[in-house]
Amino acid sequence: MRVECGSCKRIVDASFALAAGGDGLTITCTACGATTREGFATAAEAAPSVPLETLCPKCGTVRDFDAAACRACGLASARMAEFADARDAAVPESVRAGWLELQAAWTDPAQHDAFFMRIAQHACYAWAAGRYRDASRARPGDVIARRQLERLRRAGEATMFATAAARADTTPTPYRAVLAILALLLVLIIAGVVYAVVRTDTAPPDPSAVRVR
Repeated sequence: MRVECGSCKRIVDASFALAAGGDGLTITCTACGATTREGFATAAEAAPSVPLETLCPKCGTVRDFDAAACRACGLASARMAEFADARDAAVPESVRAGWLELQAAWTDPAQHDAFFMRIAQHACYAWAAGRYRDASRARPGDVIARRQLERLRRAGEATMFATAAARADTTPTPYRAVLAILALLLVLIIAGVVYAVVRTDTAPPDPSAVRVR
């Protein structure tokens, strides 16, 4: 196969060999001998994707732009923009900006770590889980989104339990048992909300169902 060498810039008949580990190819220029490595596309990269704005902002289902409401959750199409604005307004601007920045560096683990720090700082676990859920639907087979969803679930649960324990320690002894039970119930409810978002059906959307006017 004729390719342009990245070193000598010539168009040559390069030789190809399977790279160590089997996850890519080693390409050798027959003119200058320079060697480069190209990785195979991952399942997430190879899978078709749909724009995030084509998903319902409430449940993440692929929208039918000719329908009056979402076929899954019933949210009226006319209210979807309003719903998304209200949902995002509940989190700090720095977190929303971090999510937008992340889209341009999706495969960089360091960027996800930095975004996670913002989430943890403001305890926006449920909101972030919803965004990663939407990303999982928009990028069928994306292991990155699924991994981050599980990470958020564990962090959210740990934070809720730690908060409940701290509150119980500052309560007078006679009321600690009762408040501890109430705090546990509250933690379970909040954890359930996060878990429900994480476990929402992430079946790959049908690109043929997306019809943009």
